[in-house]
Amino acid sequence: FDVLGFRQAQTMAFAIDEINRNSNLLPNLTLGYSLYDNCIKLGIGFRAALSLVSGQEEQFILDETCVGTPPVLGIVGDSISTSSIAISSVLGLYRVPMVSYFATCSCLSDRQKFPSFFRTIPSDAFQV
Repeated sequence: FDVLGFRQAQTMAFAIDEINRNSNLLPNLTLGYSLYDNCIKLGIGFRAALSLVSGQEEQFILDETCVGTPPVLGIVGDSISTSSIAISSVLGLYRVPMVSYFATCSCLSDRQKFPSFFRTIPSDAFQV
């Protein structure tokens, strides 16, 4: 069991809930999320990302007026550079942004190869 990963997921869920509770932050907009554990296996993460962007994710019924699959506007993850390279190369075809919180490979800064990859941590080129 990955305690750190679980805590990070809880933190993200808490932040989204707090944003949704404050109508001044994003008026008339509600953020949503789905959490997936790739078990540190590229194949699982790759299949999950493809199912999300292709609309093959499970259907949701939020209330009587909101039925269907919510649009995927972005994907958070993967923390590993190797997985981020593989997944971002496909997500870029769909122009679905992927934000990684720990992938540091400088190669991911290449906008020609990874046009929709973003990160919240500096690349290796700027690490000491």
